[in-house]
Amino acid sequence: MVRTAVVLVGGVVFVSACTRSPYDFPQPTLTPDGGRGYSMTGWVQFTRSEDAAEQEIRGRMIEACGGPIEMVVLDMERTDSFAGVPHMRYDAIAACK
Repeated sequence: MVRTAVVLVGGVVFVSACTRSPYDFPQPTLTPDGGRGYSMTGWVQFTRSEDAAEQEIRGRMIEACGGPIEMVVLDMERTDSFAGVPHMRYDAIAACK
């Protein structure tokens, strides 16, 4: 019985570690100059490359804006898991052009 519970809890932790956070989606925002933009906070998983992470973030912002963007803020830091799985945590704000 205890063994089954441990396996179930371990499975839930494993699956939840691979899902997106509720904040990992572009949210409408105003830029400092009053323009339309989007902000997003989250993690890019399975990469140690800031360039690859930036490309993914820019792609999601371009999709949200429906066209060209200008990155106002892009702050990233490595936050690898204890198991060694690479992650990049980020805060981003993009202005729609």
